[in-house]
Order: sequence, then C-alpha cells, then structure tokens
Amino acid sequence: EMDKPRGFGIITPEEAPDLLAPHPPGYLHGVGPRFAAQLHRDGFETIWHLQKGAPKDLILRYGERGLWLSKRAYGRDNRPVSPERVRKSVSSETTFAKDIAELERLEDHLWRLCVKVADQAKALDIEGYGVTLKLKTRGFKSLTRRTSLQSPTQLAQTLFRASKPLLAKEANGQRFRLIGIGLSNLQKAAQLDEVDLIDPSIEKRAQAERAADIARDKFGKESVVTGRAARMAKKTAR
Repeated sequence: EMDKPRGFGIITPEEAPDLLAPHPPGYLHGVGPRFAAQLHRDGFETIWHLQKGAPKDLILRYGERGLWLSKRAYGRDNRPVSPERVRKSVSSETTFAKDIAELERLEDHLWRLCVKVADQAKALDIEGYGVTLKLKTRGFKSLTRRTSLQSPTQLAQTLFRASKPLLAKEANGQRFRLIGIGLSNLQKAAQLDEVDLIDPSIEKRAQAERAADIARDKFGKESVVTGRAARMAKKTAR
C-alpha cells in the first residue's frame, strides 16, 4: 500500500513513529477490525493517540496486549525475521464446469484431489494428522469439515478413506460447484506407514501405493492407475 506498484518500502526505526502516527490503529499488523473498533471507542482514533498513551495505562486497560500495542505503535518488534516460511498445510481443490450432486461423481473428484495432495506431501517429505474437506454449494456457501487421524499420513488412500464419510454426510442431494481436500498438522515424514492389527489391509494398501509411486516415477504418471482413475478417464473420453 505504501509504495505501489512495487509494494515494498524501507522504513528506518527513526522514521517509523512519524510514519505510523496519522493512521488508525487498524493500520498495525495484528489489529483486526473488532479490536480496532474497540480502540476507537476507547478514544484511540489514531496510532498517535496510542503513542501518547503511557505503556502502564495501556497494560492496565488491555493486559499483555497493551504492552504489545505500546511497542507496535512505534514500529518496534523484536521477533527474529526468518526467510523460511513454515508450511501449515498442503491442499488441492477444483471448481466444476457444472454443479454436481451425485455422491459417486463427487467421490471421483475427491479421489483425484487426494492423489494430488499426497503427491505434494511425498515431494515435500511431510505427513499430517489433520484432514479437511472443503465444499462450496451452488449458492456459494462454503463448508469445511475436519477430522483427525490417529497416525500421520501422506498417502492418498488414507486421505480418501478419512474424507469419504465427511463427504457422504454433506452429499444429501444438494449441488456443489467446488470440492477440495487438505492435509494439516504437518511434520517431517517418518517413512513408516500406519500398521493396524485389526485391519491388516491398511499396510497392504500402503505398500501398493508406494509401489505404484515408484512405477510412476520410473515409467510416467499414466503407467499405473487405480480402477477408479481408469473409470474416470473412460467417462471423460466419452
């Protein structure tokens, strides 16, 4: 906002107080609309008013947030700057050319997105506990449904099996224009897939997916496809 069109400006510590002073408190990063409205009601119409307020008074009024305000009003922030951005999730979504209501067709698209998210996670060498399903109705209402896994995963099969029940609960006849899937609560992959003594097929599915990944890397993405993916390709060809 300060230096359009580049959107990049340099401010010295000495310049910061005067530059910030005439702006409303909502100009400060971290002051949301609700807090900004509260500050305005309390008489802090500009950042200059915060600068003139005694830190002790701000602390008495707003607690630890008051101390934070007294520093930010002068542009002071002692947190270290890291050029590395911590990834919080991996996700993929698609918007349909025509709204879809049929559960089977929605599941087909969900599976394709699960494969994309799994491929991202494997490439980044990460896995996660959180699975989020995203839907948007034909009326543009957004829905998000979440579930947590007992063990972290980066596998498409596990993502799909975790998100299918979430989708089934929402696919009650209404039409959707968008579907998405995300993996969160990430950590570095442990290279050990989930093992379940009650359901040994979990391990077999994981081994099959790993083997398919190796084949796809060696011979191309179309060298190994699931039955569902083959059925989807056949429908598209028609």
